[in-house]
Amino acid sequence: AVLTGWAKEHPATAIENVCRNATSSPVRVRLGTVASGEQTHKILAKIPVPYSSLTAALQDKLFHSEVSLGKLFGDKLVIEKASATHSMDKALIAIQTSGDLNGTIYYSGTPQLEGGGTLLTLGDIQMDTESKKMLDSVKVGYWQLVDNELKPRVQTAAKVDISEYLVSMRKAMSGQHKKGDLTIEMNMTRQQGQRAYSTPNALVADILFEGTARAMGRLNVDMAPVQSMSPEGKPAIGTVNR
Repeated sequence: AVLTGWAKEHPATAIENVCRNATSSPVRVRLGTVASGEQTHKILAKIPVPYSSLTAALQDKLFHSEVSLGKLFGDKLVIEKASATHSMDKALIAIQTSGDLNGTIYYSGTPQLEGGGTLLTLGDIQMDTESKKMLDSVKVGYWQLVDNELKPRVQTAAKVDISEYLVSMRKAMSGQHKKGDLTIEMNMTRQQGQRAYSTPNALVADILFEGTARAMGRLNVDMAPVQSMSPEGKPAIGTVNR
């Protein structure tokens, strides 16, 4: 998974032209601990499901499944192979069959998130137009008969449960994270599905994790007198506001 986050820092420095209680003695250098209060923290996680993994899941669930097309025709077909690839921003599923129907039937669907972002599905899956034409060339109305029996199986087999990944990621993000003198305590309390989409190599689920974060660290503060010009044009000792 790829995690992305954002942080902004806005430092400001001002130099006064008028000397107030000027002094040429050096200012002490202090080393101390800086802590921030708890703030709402959000992390966007991108969870990929490679098409190779989806193909393996489809093959495991559908291989050698027998599909009966009812008493009207009495035909039966057997699923010999199932695979998934990317096509036109959608997932394309190919089902190779044998038996009374020898050929390849194609389905396509748009990735969607369900179950609060825990399920990656192809909710709008449909048989493609060329497959319908091919089936209707065998018998008129044949594609509806095949689709009624085959589509629910393909749709169910294409569901990917990512809940275990989400639990593991929440545990990995929560707790203390240290880098040098900086320590960040994070407590991720909830996640929310944002969107799902297809890429050439994988289906991707964008999940937004939310929680609190608190940072602590040691900061070197080195303040020295700053020389500026007085209204008369003469050098003067100024102060720096931080």
